[in-house]
Amino acid sequence: MSLNFPISVPQDAYLDASIQNIRTFILPHIEEMTDTDFIFFFPPYSILYWYDCMAEGSIEAYMAEIEQITAMLLEYPNVRVFYFQNDFNRITNYDNYIDSTHYLLETNNFMTQCFADGNYELTKETYKSVLEEARDWFLSYDYLSCW
Repeated sequence: MSLNFPISVPQDAYLDASIQNIRTFILPHIEEMTDTDFIFFFPPYSILYWYDCMAEGSIEAYMAEIEQITAMLLEYPNVRVFYFQNDFNRITNYDNYIDSTHYLLETNNFMTQCFADGNYELTKETYKSVLEEARDWFLSYDYLSCW
């Protein structure tokens, strides 16, 4: 048995709305509070979340959105961005989740430790390769193994 997923959502489908939202609701605060350090993060959604994205054909669009948001945020010296969605061992372990996007307290503790020690932090130099690795992994994952 194989799964046939459509490639249906255009890669730029979410970009205009995301850019507008970041410019309207996030960047003004970052620009006004230059003495404040901001931490943004993409949490580790489970492989079941990614299965849904694959089934609706939105992985390419979703990853393009993350890349654009990250690029915009990393332009500011008072911003740090963390990306936990490529913690592949964590996201494929169902015991870490209540449902496809809600993880256990231990994951919160893990992420806050990473904020302190810098693990999983994206930089201008690394974010594109980290996101490309995740995108490739999500697109090639054996989703049949979820069942």
